[in-house]
Amino acid sequence: AKIDKMVIAQQKDFYPVETCVVGGSKLGSMGDPIEMVVNNRHVRLCCAGCKDKLVADPVAFIAKLDKAVIKAQTKDYNLTQCPISGEALNAKALNIVVGNRLVKLCCAGCEAKVKNNVSKIFAMLDSGKVTAEGSGEK
Repeated sequence: AKIDKMVIAQQKDFYPVETCVVGGSKLGSMGDPIEMVVNNRHVRLCCAGCKDKLVADPVAFIAKLDKAVIKAQTKDYNLTQCPISGEALNAKALNIVVGNRLVKLCCAGCEAKVKNNVSKIFAMLDSGKVTAEGSGEK
């Protein structure tokens, strides 16, 4: 429960939608939204009835949430270089979502290296600057 509270606190400001990813209802329309952590992701639900559906098929609903994160955060994405390799990002950049945050990478080869550098990548996203050669992981 303590870790879930920390995950929610870290990810809440980046939550991209005002509707339930399971039921589709506006968050808050059925009382206070249900705040959950599923697969290390903060998910907001319209009601307790959606909880079992989310737990039964988290992959489908997290994929829906990922699409919303990418759509919402693409226009204001502030890095022009891959945070792993430091290479320039282009139109073929790979979009992934980490902790309800969009991370653009130069290639699929950098994706596996993200999990070892999450704090550093978040710091780069917050500052809008890629450090020296990204994370130096290429």
